[in-house]
Amino acid sequence: MKSILLVAFVLLSFATLASQPLATEPRVHIKNLTSHVEANRRIISWTTDGTQPVNTFEVQRSLDGKTFTTIAIVLGADPREPQESYKFPAARGSQEQQTTWYRVAHIGTNGTIEYSNSIAIAK
Repeated sequence: MKSILLVAFVLLSFATLASQPLATEPRVHIKNLTSHVEANRRIISWTTDGTQPVNTFEVQRSLDGKTFTTIAIVLGADPREPQESYKFPAARGSQEQQTTWYRVAHIGTNGTIEYSNSIAIAK
């Protein structure tokens, strides 16, 4: 009888723990996504509000504005020195003979994803 009560207590304790919300990671707000061409390279740049340390960003590209593919991973700054501005030099490829969309995704350490707005670059 003691083992049944112990199992029931463990199951109830686990169920209570599992129903508690997980601690949420503070959000990183991606702002000011822009693009310009410099020395035949497309420079994708963005800023954050600088209030939270950043682990990584994914720079993503799309040819239809809907389906995005990650083309680069940009590491965040040293957490002891918050950085607000980031950029990535993307080679201008033959696929850019049409309008190309870019966006940036921040992947949180807990798996959350925060996307920037997307920008369209007309060829």
